[in-house]
Formats: sequence, structure tokens, C-alpha cells
Amino acid sequence: MKTHMKDIPVLFRDAQSDPKSEALPLIWENRADFERKGNSAYLAVSALDTHSLDGLRSTLLSVGNTCLDCHQKYRKEKH
Repeated sequence: MKTHMKDIPVLFRDAQSDPKSEALPLIWENRADFERKGNSAYLAVSALDTHSLDGLRSTLLSVGNTCLDCHQKYRKEKH
């Protein structure tokens, strides 16, 4: 998961031409914000504590929140 988060800027370097892509053009119009959100997700995943259930519970919400923050702004709504 950490590797995928780190690759976000590379994966979205070029505008998507795939008609099935869920990426909004706003990604390339607001690149700096998109990359900041991707970095926040990477940091949240890096901080996951998987050594105990309590540790996981206390760190997992941050991962979900950073993913949702980006997806709400830069991903097409599913119908």
C-alpha cells in the first residue's frame, strides 16, 4: 500500500485518456494540491501501526480520511 501511495504523482503524471478512468481533469489543473493530498495519504499509510489492534485502530482512521479527502475532490462520482 505504501508503494502505491508513493507512486501517485507518477501514476497521474499525464492526463488520463482512458474512458473508464475515474480521475477528474481537476487533478492536472490543480497539480500541487493533488500531490499534497497524495503525500498526506502516503504519510498516513507510513504511520500505520499494525503491531496491535489498538495501534491499528488509532492510526487507520487517518488513512481513510486522507484517501477520502482526495477522492472527494479528484475522483468522479460513481452512479
